Order: sequence, then structure tokens, then C-alpha cells
Amino acid sequence: NNDTDHAAASLLLEGSHSSLPARTIVVVDGLQTVVSGTATVPIPGLSIAGLATGALSWMVLEGDVGPDPDEFVDLLASPSGSGGLLANANSPADDPMNRSITTTAPAQTGVVGLDLDRFDLAGLLSPGDTALSITFGADLDKYWPVALIVAVDAYAPDLGASTLDWSLDVDADSNSVVSPGDTLAFTLTLDNAGTADALVSMT
Repeated sequence: NNDTDHAAASLLLEGSHSSLPARTIVVVDGLQTVVSGTATVPIPGLSIAGLATGALSWMVLEGDVGPDPDEFVDLLASPSGSGGLLANANSPADDPMNRSITTTAPAQTGVVGLDLDRFDLAGLLSPGDTALSITFGADLDKYWPVALIVAVDAYAPDLGASTLDWSLDVDADSNSVVSPGDTLAFTLTLDNAGTADALVSMT
């Protein structure tokens, strides 16, 4: 019997807060069927810089417990060619679809018909990469990737707290207000609260 009945629902919420690091988030949804072969999902639109760090999460239906060298998820970053097999403490590289939820603390194992996992991408990306290719492999297992969420740490300067002050340095006509012929002194204080160096051009 090649039929597999399954029912599931999910709600994806994306939010921001000043206490959280800036990230570029790409969501790819749309049911894929992976059985006795591979399926590849492209993830374009990234701008990877700085330490080249981030995370990938997925929702996948109907994985089965048990290691299999032909079950894997391989990440390839371009144009660098960096990448590797995805794995974490509860989802090994040869059994990534093993009915686990690793987005909670503690992680949950033995759940029914669902994988909801997060993977650290440190060491799998390189600065300058702009796209990822995620290849899902299955041997005798059969599963359905529903959604992929890639969150790449954004490295950018933030000069929002910088200030520009001025004072009347030479009051040529002694009238205590700025007027033609006076000399002004400007003080620019640069405050970079971002995560990358800033290049400032003064003209």
C-alpha cells in the first residue's frame, strides 16, 4: 500500500524585538514528497556576511525512527560551495526525520508523525554567500517537508545614536547670533551600535 494518510496544521509567526539580534529570514513553504530518492529546495535571496552564522528550521511530516545512510539532508551554500549534512543532538545526520521536536527545551522525541527541528548553520556558510540549496534524501522512508525557515544573522553598522553639534566659534559682528562672516565649529560624534564596521565619508 503506497498511500499514507496524514493530517496536520501549523501557524508560523514572525516577530521582532529590540533585544533580539537582527536576522534575514526566508520562509519556503509548499509540500514536497521525498521517497526512495531526493528532492532539492532552493533558497535564494540571502546576504551572508560577518561570521556567517544562522539557523535552519523545518516542519516535516511522517518521518520514521531508525538510522539509514540514504536518509539525509544536505546543505550547499553558493557561490562558496560551503555546506554539509544537517544534524543536531537529537536528529543525527543519518536519521534526521525521526519524530522529534528540537525547537523546545527540553527536546521532545517519539512524537507522532512530525519533525519540528532547528539546526545551527555555523561552519556551513561563508561570507558572500547569497543562496542555499537543501537536498532531502530518503531510502525506504517516506516523508513530506512542509516548511523551511532560514534565519541568517545580519551584520550591519548602526549609526542611529550618532550626534552632530555646533557652536559659534568666531562671532565676527559680536551680535551673538549666526550671521554672514561668522565661523562655526562642528562636532560629529559617531556611535556605532551595530555588528559591523561603518565607512563614513566626510565632504
